[in-house]
Amino acid sequence: MKPTRIAAGCLGLVFAFLFAFALQARGAATASDNPCNTSSAISSGLNTGSGFAAWTSVSGSYYYGGSGISGDACTSHDWGMFDGGGVTSCQRPFTSANGVTSLQVGQKIVIDMANGGVQSGGTEGFSLYNASSQALWEIYYKGSDSWYIKDGSGETKQSGIPYANGGIRVSFTLTPDSSHYSAVIEQPVGTSKGTFTGTFQSQGGGSAITQLRWFTSNIGGGNNLQVGQMGVSCPDTLAIGTQPTAQTVCSTPGSASFTVGSVTGDSVTYQWRKNGSALSNGGSIANATTATL
Repeated sequence: MKPTRIAAGCLGLVFAFLFAFALQARGAATASDNPCNTSSAISSGLNTGSGFAAWTSVSGSYYYGGSGISGDACTSHDWGMFDGGGVTSCQRPFTSANGVTSLQVGQKIVIDMANGGVQSGGTEGFSLYNASSQALWEIYYKGSDSWYIKDGSGETKQSGIPYANGGIRVSFTLTPDSSHYSAVIEQPVGTSKGTFTGTFQSQGGGSAITQLRWFTSNIGGGNNLQVGQMGVSCPDTLAIGTQPTAQTVCSTPGSASFTVGSVTGDSVTYQWRKNGSALSNGGSIANATTATL
């Protein structure tokens, strides 16, 4: 609290209160990993790189490969996975930035993977999962066919993305209404095959993306899926259009309000402070965690 002068026409003491506020970008933590960060195959509890939680829900067969994916952050090694006629599957959860573990508007996921052979009727690919391990979006290859994208509109063949063992990159972004996406597909890595947009699959566990998943199903003996780099970008930088201003109260008791306006960024939260200490609602304080105190 910073006392000022007595203003003409005001009764009693006059105080100008100047409060500070703190803005936090909330979302999945910035994360990065690739096979060169280890010398091990994917396994439950393996946690290399930064920002991700450890691999989980790991089932099926894996190896640590020596070929890598052209254009990947690690070109000398890959994480390989295969199956013996069943399903091999693994998941990599996000961690939180300021208490939120899900992907937020403007954040980008980038992953590289490569076909290592798929028999007719088999599938291998990548999914975005919610916290209940339900697929919200998928891209996968069907043996002897083409790549498919499965989202809220159902399963759609993407004939412009052919089979190739040179690698594929998916750059996935959550768009402003939080239920739509934009996905840029490169195949091979560095050659764009287009930008794909749509909505998420409707799932009982909600539409918040909290983890990555790779899988193979009945891909045939000697075949595999190679997993390369993976990353989650930082939430957008916060921008403040209107700063709060000091208020003068001319009566005792009196009231004042402070507003910060035109704030842009990912999933912004507010915390007003006085003399460096966080304010909480109660007594003479209201709306301590909103845009207007």
